[in-house]
Amino acid sequence: LKNENRRGITKEDVEAIKQMQKDGFHFVVTTGRFSKTVFEDLKEYGLACDLITSGGSAIYIDGKLEYIQKIDLGVVEKVFEDVIDINKSIYFRFADEVHQKVMAFKNLKNHLKEEDIKIYRNYFKDENITPNKISISTNTAFELNEIKKVLLEKYHDYFLIEESMPTN
Repeated sequence: LKNENRRGITKEDVEAIKQMQKDGFHFVVTTGRFSKTVFEDLKEYGLACDLITSGGSAIYIDGKLEYIQKIDLGVVEKVFEDVIDINKSIYFRFADEVHQKVMAFKNLKNHLKEEDIKIYRNYFKDENITPNKISISTNTAFELNEIKKVLLEKYHDYFLIEESMPTN
């Protein structure tokens, strides 16, 4: 739901979606974003659509969460431990669609003190967190390949590991 300015959608697109729905088409919005912000955008444009959010891990039908692919918190913790052991400057985050929050850890190992890592590890003991998406990013292709190698070796049966490049 973004236009060329990366905020909002064009009036033409809104009209086209509404016309498609009027003609009987089932229009579904798919995004990596949380549902809350997407619902806000839809409301702003007077649209009502089903959603697939959080990179495909949550499905909303008629505004109600019908499906969520949760990641076991213990697995998220293991990935976190594996990633900080790589000793690269990375950004690690995992998302909780149910509670609409993101737990983010920036510049692991290179800039964090051990007590900071202990604080972050407490997230993995919070039974109210239901992670459904993990994102890891880094500054160089070399570091990214090192991270992917570790994750593919240990978690190839558990995760779909995708690579995306920033767009300008």
